Amino acid sequence: LVAAARGAGGLRGLAAVGESVWVAAARPVSGTRSEGIVIRVDAGHVSAVVRTGTWPAALASDGRSVWAANTAPFFKRGTLVRIDIATNRRVGPAIRLGPAPSGIAVGAGSVWVGDALEGTVRRIDRARGRTVATIRVGSHPYGLTFAKGPSGSPTQTTERSPASTPRGT
Repeated sequence: LVAAARGAGGLRGLAAVGESVWVAAARPVSGTRSEGIVIRVDAGHVSAVVRTGTWPAALASDGRSVWAANTAPFFKRGTLVRIDIATNRRVGPAIRLGPAPSGIAVGAGSVWVGDALEGTVRRIDRARGRTVATIRVGSHPYGLTFAKGPSGSPTQTTERSPASTPRGT
């Protein structure tokens, strides 16, 4: 796992799915250009490499797909891409995000993506592949998680800024 990430330009995110570990990385293409990739590792060996577009910042899985949130250079918009676990291929078009995707979680039929610059979390409907809500959460929502509350209803996200202590939102 470490060798795969090091050879690809460094670890950027992880997702565990069954017996597989998925690693987000960026690998050099030429000069200062690089491309985003997600590497699937099974039993200590690379079993797939999937191009995601720009630089993947975070990964999450719903058990059938791995979702990669890609950052964008020079304040362009990031993207969210879906990788089918059965085929190891991208599925559908990239979904446009804000300029600095920073965290990702999956739950309640949605993919939730934080944006560090906007201070928002986007709720993206997995079936339709589009943003259905944008929620202001404050600065730097880096770490997202999804859980059901005591009543079985979804809870929100965990916000974590590198300069602050974690707090629930």
